[in-house]
Amino acid sequence: MTEPSDSPMPKDLTELGDLIERLSGVAQRTGLATLTVKSEGLNIKLTTGLAKAPRRVEHVAAPASMSSDSVPVVDVKTQVDGYVVTAPMVGTFYHSASPADPPLVGVGDRIEAGQLIGIIEAMKIMNEINSDRGGTVLEVIAENAGAVEYGSPLIRLGP
Repeated sequence: MTEPSDSPMPKDLTELGDLIERLSGVAQRTGLATLTVKSEGLNIKLTTGLAKAPRRVEHVAAPASMSSDSVPVVDVKTQVDGYVVTAPMVGTFYHSASPADPPLVGVGDRIEAGQLIGIIEAMKIMNEINSDRGGTVLEVIAENAGAVEYGSPLIRLGP
């Protein structure tokens, strides 16, 4: 007997992994500290460690692969002013090149595309992180010496 294709229950570990990866991406992009999904005996709770200011939820919908009546919260779009520069890798984010140096960027600073905004240490290698766009720094989101994952928000830029 086969399950219907719109079933919210993952059929195998690969589908479960894909679901968790999508949910993790939603939580990271939106700045949610916790995201919980409960459906037909499947309970998933993701905690990102991003306890930042709450964001306004604009829309809640289930992905096309699942029926919308069986999954209460799966994909969340948020309204965030500005552009968020995100981490390109997993590691420890530092605001400056060395502990004795001042932070590379601060709130109110005007930065250019390609400008160094921080350092991510990954596997004992210091990786320079450059902004992919210019603007005025509205918020420094990542903690100094804090763990970041791929896609974690680092700074928020305005025009």
